[in-house]
Amino acid sequence: MSKHKPDMSEFPKEYPKLFENVYCGYSCGAGWYPLLHTLCKLLQSYAENKSLNIRIAQIKEKFGGLRFYYDGADDYAEGLVRMAEAMSWHICEDCGTTESVETKGGWIKTLCESCRRLRNERI
Repeated sequence: MSKHKPDMSEFPKEYPKLFENVYCGYSCGAGWYPLLHTLCKLLQSYAENKSLNIRIAQIKEKFGGLRFYYDGADDYAEGLVRMAEAMSWHICEDCGTTESVETKGGWIKTLCESCRRLRNERI
C-alpha cells in the first residue's frame, strides 16, 4: 500500500480532456476524491460520446460543500455535477466516511465526528 498522501495531481493525467485548461485550480480534502473520480469519469465519458467540450475551471470546498466550476456542459452533465455537489454534504471531506457526518464550525467543514475531533485537538 502506498504511503504517500493522496492529492489531486493525478486527476489531469486520468481525465486530460476535462483538465486541459484549468484556470483557477483544484483543491479539496481527500475524502471527496472517490466522489470526484466518479464524477470526472462520468463527465469525460459522456463528453466524448456527445462530442462536448467540457472543461473544468475550478474544484474546491466552499461553505462546507463541494464546488465544481466548469464550461461546456449540457443539462445532463450539469445534473451529474449538481448530484455530486449534493452528495458531498454527506461525505466527510477528510476521510470519506458517511457515518456521523455534520456540516458546522466557524470555518464550515463537512466532517465526520472522528475527523472533527482530530481537527479540534490540533487547534
